[in-house]
Amino acid sequence: MLSHLWTLWDSEDTLLAAPEGVLFSELPGGGLSLLVASRGEEGFGRLTLSPDGQIADADWSADPLARGVDGLTRVDGLGQVSLGRDTGLIDTGALLRDMGIEGRLAAITATIGGDWVVSAASGQSGLALHRWDGSALGLHARIADSGLLPLGDVVALDALETARKSLIFAISAVDGGIVSYHVTDHGDARLRDVETPGGDFPAWLPTVLTTAEVDGRDFVIVGASGSNTISVFEVRERGGLVHRETLTDTHDTRFAGIDVLEQAVIGGRTVLVAAGADHGLTLLELHHDGGLSLLDVIWDDHDTALTDPSAIALMPGEVLRIAVTDRVEGAVSVYTLELSPVHARLVGDRAPDTITGGAQNDVIDGRGGRDVLEGGAGDDFLTDGRARDILTGGDGVDTFIFHRDNATDRITDFQDGLDRIDLRDYGLAGFDALDIRPNRDGANIFIGAEKLVVDSWDGKRLRLEDWGADDFLF
Repeated sequence: MLSHLWTLWDSEDTLLAAPEGVLFSELPGGGLSLLVASRGEEGFGRLTLSPDGQIADADWSADPLARGVDGLTRVDGLGQVSLGRDTGLIDTGALLRDMGIEGRLAAITATIGGDWVVSAASGQSGLALHRWDGSALGLHARIADSGLLPLGDVVALDALETARKSLIFAISAVDGGIVSYHVTDHGDARLRDVETPGGDFPAWLPTVLTTAEVDGRDFVIVGASGSNTISVFEVRERGGLVHRETLTDTHDTRFAGIDVLEQAVIGGRTVLVAAGADHGLTLLELHHDGGLSLLDVIWDDHDTALTDPSAIALMPGEVLRIAVTDRVEGAVSVYTLELSPVHARLVGDRAPDTITGGAQNDVIDGRGGRDVLEGGAGDDFLTDGRARDILTGGDGVDTFIFHRDNATDRITDFQDGLDRIDLRDYGLAGFDALDIRPNRDGANIFIGAEKLVVDSWDGKRLRLEDWGADDFLF
């Protein structure tokens, strides 16, 4: 359930004109504060929050160092280091001088171990690699742009650690691509992959990037403002990228012109919050196969400020706290999201498996072999294996995920209007690409040469008019 807690607008008592950055910060001894950077009024604010999320105290400080701040970016590998200036923050000017960069910083990230920091300067090509000695940054090397690399105008960076590599990822607005590097312990940046727009990755003007892990699988998520898309790539152990999903903004979502994207994990579920110049926020869930599903949409209203969100901060806990600044309305808003947690993640192997979930929300993956998967109660995700499989959702709103395997699979209890069938692995254009043939107990769905048998939950025929695009994920 999504709830709006409060919105604070710019006034004589605040510094909220054209806010460009927001961060949650844990207070010594417990509690939370919210840091806000105002580009329009060259100042910072700290809002101390009560246990129920309301504003308990506010401290505003005008500071010329806020001039030109594009946001507050926590660099987790270095602890509490961010752009801006406040308790636990490095001021922009000192950070730029230490890094050997002239002008404004476009993006910054750190390897998970914290030894290396990668940065990009606004309006300049290439990347810079810096060593962090625990107290200061020193320029180590530069990664130059070339005709083969999308490093002409890097606008976003992020990093993650696989089982074997420290990886960094960069996107370029000018070149329109994404690049991955392995950063060694000695500070060598080794190219691992380059993905350019085209085909399943129709990104035009990439603007934002984040990384996430779901069930031990790593992903990079890229938002592109020109194409109004969010694309998901799975990250291989050595840094290679495999496209899994691209979602385009529609009238049901609110991320056209996307330029803000954040992720957090709550209750074992990975949530993405996206926004652009689209009068709202879009909340998505990232699944273990790289698929995206819509959780909720927040529309701008008279008591909120979501005309043109400029920054998002997320703080997971018993609920997910969502803070949003709006550059047009000069305001900051806070929301909370409650999600039922994932109770269990059950994964089979290459042999035939029988896997049964419980009374809560389960994620069940058959993998190889002829599998029998039963979700039980709760809202479950069931993924077929690479053979003939039988899937039973049980009570709740269930999602049945199928992969192209040239085998006939069966759903035993499809609830029309509640459950969904995920066919994204097939690369279909949409609902019209399906051949649906009703039968006595439900329907048969033909996807090219493959057949999916769908029995209804009540054993009744599923007519053609019972089916629609909302029953599927493509």
